[in-house]
Amino acid sequence: MRFGRLHDMMSRLSRAVLAAGFTALLGLGWAVAQTSAIPGGRSYVTPFPPNERYQAVVVGDGLAQGLASGLTEAFKADGAVRVAESTSYSFSIARSGFDWSAEIDRILAAQPAQIAVVMSGVNDARPIRTNEGSFRPGTPEWKEAYGRIVEKIIKKFKSSNVALYWVGLPVMGGSANNEAMEALNDVLREKTYLNGVRFVDTWSGFADQFGGYSAFGPDLTGQNKRLRENDGIYFTAVGNRKLAHYIEVVLRRDLAAARAERNIPLAGDETEQRRVAPRETDLAVNESGEPGSLATEIRDAMPGSGAAASAPRPAYDPAPAPLSPSAGLGGELIAGEIISGVTALASISPANDLSQKASLARVPVADRIYTKVLVKGEYLPPKAGRADDYAWPKASPDAEKK
Repeated sequence: MRFGRLHDMMSRLSRAVLAAGFTALLGLGWAVAQTSAIPGGRSYVTPFPPNERYQAVVVGDGLAQGLASGLTEAFKADGAVRVAESTSYSFSIARSGFDWSAEIDRILAAQPAQIAVVMSGVNDARPIRTNEGSFRPGTPEWKEAYGRIVEKIIKKFKSSNVALYWVGLPVMGGSANNEAMEALNDVLREKTYLNGVRFVDTWSGFADQFGGYSAFGPDLTGQNKRLRENDGIYFTAVGNRKLAHYIEVVLRRDLAAARAERNIPLAGDETEQRRVAPRETDLAVNESGEPGSLATEIRDAMPGSGAAASAPRPAYDPAPAPLSPSAGLGGELIAGEIISGVTALASISPANDLSQKASLARVPVADRIYTKVLVKGEYLPPKAGRADDYAWPKASPDAEKK
């Protein structure tokens, strides 16, 4: 009897525990569903900006001021992003006791934005005072204190639902300046990575072939131009445009991902879906066959169509992806001016390598002509009788054929 009563009590207890666990799982599932339903849950930039246009604000010092002008020019043709700025030549992150939360609230109140681009460093190599003391630039204590300030700024922008792009500092004229900028970049790279925001590296894009400072370099068309001012710090107008290109490439990629996230599956038949979300082939006209303002606006906002198609595109990417022979991509883009400002482009890539054609026998990547010449730098023996054949005595091409 006692055993039966004990068994009954245990059964009721088990049912209660299972019910409580099921309820908890339902609550957890609801919470997960609520979280995943938040707009912008997957893309870095919100897919639903107000009025279908993105607003970006550039924050920082004199370098950021030039960057803002370059970004304005970059997005002027298609209008995908409007650029505002909150910059000053005296701007510095390394300000002891400064209330960055209130400052960012002030910036966003004056200019509501979905995107923030921060660039600072010219005035940051200064002592930082904390409750633990005053620390000189470059010391481990200073880097830790500077990193805490950077984290506060990052977290404030993230809590304000603003996509943050932190721009790394470029190579500078003078060894002292270079060392200071490298130390700042180390902190910025670490903190942006740990806090999940974009870090845009610009160092190698403005360095010479030896990794040092150079006032001259290729612009967006591949022509050698003066990119830096005489002070070895700030950029010329051409340099600012090239600087902005690094952010533009990353930002446009994120904007494309945000647009793709908006194309969610819809209920209804194909006609209804086209009415709500016109496809690319149907954007030019609406159902009545007349130009539709909404369709035209969406089409023009898409890359490679409308106003974006007529906008001039950079002929030279100063930050190409690293060459990977095994990937079958990459290569070199060679630009040269012919006459009257006309630029000729030649593309040398693994796609041009005949050994990769499907009709030919499979050749290992390491043995392909492209990899041997342009990756490994090997010298290929010339054909007999060709201009680069220095064999002596000269062999006759006819004899070679026989």
